Amino acid sequence: MNVPETFPDCRVSTVRNVLLWDGECGFCASSVEWLHRHSQRPVAAQPVQSLLSELPETVRATARQQVLWIGAGGEILGGSRAVTAVLRASGHPAEAAILQAFQPLTRWAYRLIARHRARLGAAACNLPPGA
Repeated sequence: MNVPETFPDCRVSTVRNVLLWDGECGFCASSVEWLHRHSQRPVAAQPVQSLLSELPETVRATARQQVLWIGAGGEILGGSRAVTAVLRASGHPAEAAILQAFQPLTRWAYRLIARHRARLGAAACNLPPGA
């Protein structure tokens, strides 16, 4: 499945600078914990389930398949582009620049990990089939 990572016509008006992640995924929870431990600047993060009703339908359709970043202007990025934005926001601009420079590879790696996240590590995921 081809999951879009940019939503040029979509904005969220209620939250800014927040990472949204699948609150039912143990791998995602572990990743957010890692981010909080290694951030040089605090980054807000919350389960996407708490904001589903506020997301545009096109974004809501991908919410269980990728992390989402709501930027300062309400813009929405998903997947590898969200990870790049989060790294930049958390005080890791060099790492963000590297991921951005290799965007096709970054996207491929993100999709591979997302597809197999239920099997990664000891973190349990309660994912629906096909997520």
